[in-house]
Amino acid sequence: DDVTVTLQVQGSMLETAQGVDAEPRFPRFTDTVTAVPGWEKSERVALARALEPEAGDSGWLIVPPGALSTVPPEQFPVFELLRRRSELLSAMALPGGWVVEFEEDEILGYGKPG
Repeated sequence: DDVTVTLQVQGSMLETAQGVDAEPRFPRFTDTVTAVPGWEKSERVALARALEPEAGDSGWLIVPPGALSTVPPEQFPVFELLRRRSELLSAMALPGGWVVEFEEDEILGYGKPG
């Protein structure tokens, strides 16, 4: 009924993409994200986006530092980040090939393809 949160999230995504002079590539909120176990509890995480995500996949992989797990990664829809770790949504419109590092809710740095 209310689109306020959706507009806030998209505004944050757009601001991040424009801040690094990248053409935004918005995921659908139903697209999947892949995350390596331990990402929710880690203060620091890296996000990497595939150059050419497949249909239904956002292309984003969330990895905590030193992640060497035998447990398979989990996949979930982008919209679940609202509940689980909403600050990561701000990077989700960066195009394929980008890497973003977060510490808690702050972006520490970017790496662009190249």
